[in-house]
Amino acid sequence: MFKIEVIPANVFNMMSEIEMFPPEKSYGVIRLLSPEGHYPELKNNQYFKGIVKIECHDVLKQSNKYIIFNDDHAEEIVAFLNKVKNDIETLYISCDAGLSRSPAVAAAITAILGEDDMIYFIKYLPNNHIYNTILKVYRKGQ
Repeated sequence: MFKIEVIPANVFNMMSEIEMFPPEKSYGVIRLLSPEGHYPELKNNQYFKGIVKIECHDVLKQSNKYIIFNDDHAEEIVAFLNKVKNDIETLYISCDAGLSRSPAVAAAITAILGEDDMIYFIKYLPNNHIYNTILKVYRKGQ
């Protein structure tokens, strides 16, 4: 199995801008972006296997003010996982603070791969809506 790294956006952006990123290993990226944020583009190289960019807020319920993570977002993540899982050594998952959205995605992917996802619930505060939506969409496709 590949390694999963949860990275806050400010660290991820800094790494990208000063070219500490990408590493010299095959990798994929899932970015959960706040719609109002600014994010630098990643430099493409031989190790880069793809990226999914999801624009959503860290919320649990839909409202007029916020964009909630939805089934379409989860389908993008599951499709990306199926595409790259055998070709990457590391999957980087990034959101603004690296505390809720990205750990939720990391936990869901870990569960999908049949591994223990509890570490993400111990170290972080995963967004349960995102976690449950990804697992629901994955199970629906099985």
